[in-house]
Amino acid sequence: MGKFRRFIIQESTPVKLDDVNKTVGTITAVAFVGRFQPPTAAHAKIIKQMQSYSAAKPLLFIVRGEKSGQDKTKNPFSEKTQKDMIEKSTGIKNVIFVPSAFIGELVHQARNRKQEIVRLFCGTDRVKGYQSQIDRYKDELNLDMKIEEIKRSEEDISATKVRQAIITNDFDTFKKMTTNLDKKDFERLQKEIK
Repeated sequence: MGKFRRFIIQESTPVKLDDVNKTVGTITAVAFVGRFQPPTAAHAKIIKQMQSYSAAKPLLFIVRGEKSGQDKTKNPFSEKTQKDMIEKSTGIKNVIFVPSAFIGELVHQARNRKQEIVRLFCGTDRVKGYQSQIDRYKDELNLDMKIEEIKRSEEDISATKVRQAIITNDFDTFKKMTTNLDKKDFERLQKEIK
């Protein structure tokens, strides 16, 4: 038996979307996956869009896996700092740290919390990969999930630029590219990025 099939059988509890409202305690969720190093105004905008799905609870997955976490220039902030900054900038407390962005991992983590992902928000560069995973594992995971594509805006806000602003002590750029974060947050991030 393959590794994925064992994961599905041992770790996942399939929930039919038609039965979600009949299953005690299970609610629908919209999800967004990223590194959030740190959360930006673009992230906040996407999360606000997620919150427009009134019947679904927003769920953020922060990828902190061994492979994605090794590059400290791209991943300088601790889990606590990430969680604090996300909560302050977006109000979202439902944050899950995951070792990978693999669809099976995301579904498993959501279902452990009695949540069923109905929409997965991701950037244009990730749409094909996630759609391929959804198509490939639809039956094994009993999925009824749609992709919500997030196109890059002309604003060109990125966590890379925010990290650079922190390093170069450019509070104005930091403030422009983040939401609800202040000088105290900027200084906290500066201490952690060095």
